Amino acid sequence: MKKPSQAEKLRRLLADGAWHSTPEIQQVVYGGDHLGTARIASRVNDLRNKGCEISGRRDEDNRSIYWYRMSAKPKPRVEYVNIGGVMHARVVADG
Repeated sequence: MKKPSQAEKLRRLLADGAWHSTPEIQQVVYGGDHLGTARIASRVNDLRNKGCEISGRRDEDNRSIYWYRMSAKPKPRVEYVNIGGVMHARVVADG
């Protein structure tokens, strides 16, 4: 069975619509024994590019910590297809 990607782990965590801090995301997505640099903002961008609406804000007390949340309903992803030399847009259902 294929392991879920970091972006998929993040999507699952944020799917509840609640705010999640970067330390929590680091623990859940990358694991407690992860010593490298966590690319949380990159994974957030990956999800945004797939149509997820994710908000982010800095922690008021500790400016090095960010908080992220995903809206319950992702925006539709549009794909452009060339049909007979004419570009057409269509909504792509993920999942």
